[in-house]
Amino acid sequence: MEQNEHNNHSGIGSIAGFVYQDYFFLFKLLTLQPGEKVSFEMFEDVGVEENEKKIYYQQKHTIKGSIDKPIKMAERDNDLWKTFSVWIDILTKKGTEQQQRDWIASSRFILLSNKDACNNTLWKKIQEFQMNETKYDELESFINELYNNTSDSVYQDGKEIVESDKKKKIRMLMEYPLKKEFLQNVSFEFKTDDDIIDDIKHNIMFQHNTPEINVHECMITLLGELRYSYKDSIQKGKALEFDEESFDERFGSYFNIYKRRKFVPINRNIDIPKEPLKLTFMKQLLEVKYLRASDIDTVRDYAKYRIDFGNSYNHALKFTGEQGRKYFENEVKQRWRYHFNKENIDIEEDSSEKNILYAGRNVVLGVMKEDLKFEEDQLTRTQSNGCFFYFSDGERPKLGWRYDWKNKYNGIEWITE
Repeated sequence: MEQNEHNNHSGIGSIAGFVYQDYFFLFKLLTLQPGEKVSFEMFEDVGVEENEKKIYYQQKHTIKGSIDKPIKMAERDNDLWKTFSVWIDILTKKGTEQQQRDWIASSRFILLSNKDACNNTLWKKIQEFQMNETKYDELESFINELYNNTSDSVYQDGKEIVESDKKKKIRMLMEYPLKKEFLQNVSFEFKTDDDIIDDIKHNIMFQHNTPEINVHECMITLLGELRYSYKDSIQKGKALEFDEESFDERFGSYFNIYKRRKFVPINRNIDIPKEPLKLTFMKQLLEVKYLRASDIDTVRDYAKYRIDFGNSYNHALKFTGEQGRKYFENEVKQRWRYHFNKENIDIEEDSSEKNILYAGRNVVLGVMKEDLKFEEDQLTRTQSNGCFFYFSDGERPKLGWRYDWKNKYNGIEWITE
């Protein structure tokens, strides 16, 4: 990663640039998707590959400006045109014009910087062209005008005028035969150092279930291991590249060290089904008269508890083994069974429907007071309630309230051993 023109002679600026690059590389690794590979200084500062698709991230960083007032990226910014020239140079080495066209079609070129380009007219015109809001001829005309209005270099004697380096870079784009296709696939991302750090911490906390108090320490440890991997890569003479499996192999143990909670709420905004009363667990609650269909607020709350628990539970299962699942479900089963057997002990086939429903309602009342734990994580009361709703729902529920719930609701034998 080359530093911009303000930082070329600044040791602090160089260090800041490399740190920025490290942060972003770690963030891309944390957000790896199935089938993706993320590389460092292989075919770009940071590169992402998925099948035949490639994303090139060129990063430009400055230590000038501040969080409140970031440096602006102007239309003639040296970082911008240096980046374009680097990409075009890469493309021209890909072979014939058709081979270059194919490469462009399967690639995305992204300039990532902590310089703000929100008022950059060139980027705006490129975006408008990509969204078919302006014609390519208008964009091309703007680039030509930009070239003509850019200053030349003057020799020290003041007599000989030569084309400046900046104009050469602009001309490089103007003369590139596939500039239209290229400009269709370039974009800009503005991220400050703090933006990327926040993204990293959010991922570590919510996607890897790390307690907030451990998030910063976990991030620092991951960055240290990442930098150590640079050394391994250099010594082996190999490019640094990770897919999901190799990333987990190298870094997975650190998440296990720092995460102590596994059960975390996944959904903040939950979509309630249009007809929640048709859910099996709702039908079971309605039948034993624990719930009234007219109590819309409670119906919606219970639907939220059930959906929220289900999403959180299925997410938590990714971080615990089969034994952890069996242990938790066996605990839930035993607590339910205690109340079920206690309340239905006197219920027989010839018992009155009134007594059957009364016993079933008491089973619900009992389990609703249970506070459950998932491994070391104490569940809230609503999560515990949602757990019992979850396992009493679906086409084949695993628990119910009235003594004959299994026959009435096509229940299944709950195997937890």
